[in-house]
Amino acid sequence: QTVEPKIELATAIEQVALFQMQVVQQQAFKLNPIDSTVSFNPDIFHLQAQHYAIQVAGPYYFPSLKPGWWLICDKQAELSTAGILCVYLVNGLQLILQLVSEAQDHYEFQSLDEHRQVIFQKTDIEKIHPVIAILPTASMFK
Repeated sequence: QTVEPKIELATAIEQVALFQMQVVQQQAFKLNPIDSTVSFNPDIFHLQAQHYAIQVAGPYYFPSLKPGWWLICDKQAELSTAGILCVYLVNGLQLILQLVSEAQDHYEFQSLDEHRQVIFQKTDIEKIHPVIAILPTASMFK
């Protein structure tokens, strides 16, 4: 008799890039990688290779975002005027903004507190990643 091999299915925990905001000036920040073995709760949100998480620091995005909450960004998602975006400027700074409009040579954004609108030339922007989820701290981790 031959012995049937046992096949065990292991649940793969994806390594997700985790970052924390290092506030540079009011709403501008840089990303600091977090060296952590924290795993996301797959019941809450299933992260894939094109996703990364940013932990909100400081009160600058209140009341839309609270310190300690996590933003899940998608490197491949389409831009939308309905959502929140992580805007990467060529000078190395990042901003969390809402897209108001896009023209041939520039973007118009609004701050999350709705107090300011800013216009950036497309040449001043390195990349833009949509925020596809906002997760309060308690629900996110196992």
